[in-house]
Amino acid sequence: MNDKTLAKIYDPFFTTKFTGRGLGMSAIRGIVRGHKGAIRIYSEVGRGSVFRLLFPCVDMQAEPAKDYTTSLYDSAFIARFGQGKTVLVVDDEAMVCKLLDGLLSRMGFKVLIAADGQQGLALFNKRQHDIALVILDYAMPVMDGAECFVGMQAVQPDVKVLLSSGYNEDDATGRFANDALAGFIQKPYLTKDIEQKVIEILATVG
Repeated sequence: MNDKTLAKIYDPFFTTKFTGRGLGMSAIRGIVRGHKGAIRIYSEVGRGSVFRLLFPCVDMQAEPAKDYTTSLYDSAFIARFGQGKTVLVVDDEAMVCKLLDGLLSRMGFKVLIAADGQQGLALFNKRQHDIALVILDYAMPVMDGAECFVGMQAVQPDVKVLLSSGYNEDDATGRFANDALAGFIQKPYLTKDIEQKVIEILATVG
């Protein structure tokens, strides 16, 4: 990479490719910093790049692995919580869609899946009266999450949207009006965390 690219590599949403692909170095740095680490980059045009991830040493005995998928709620409550409700998942990552489809179905929800913002908006236009919540990815090809959200709000101003992104919350929500979103969750997330977010948002909805 040249000096101009290196100078901008951590800028939110900066890319040398087409918009909407990958998490970006801004998101990666956020994840590394969350583990009290740092990144060092060595790059020469025509020769390649080396990324070194540095993490602090911890002088302590390892603890037994924890089960981070365990629900915080009673299984009977989970199984009936989503009954009669529909959730629209808009995300271009097939694995994320598969995970959410399984999780939300176990919670009793009907699940609609869209692979990008354009598909998501089209589904919302057809099924808006059935959809209780939209789980919306930010960075997607064709139409990103911010554009999709504007389109949904034009149809239903009080649409409940849980924004999902690999970027940190400040960067990802910067293009959204204050309090316009029902919530935010940063990727990668645990199943129990997305479960809790969905329940918090919809618990007071009849």
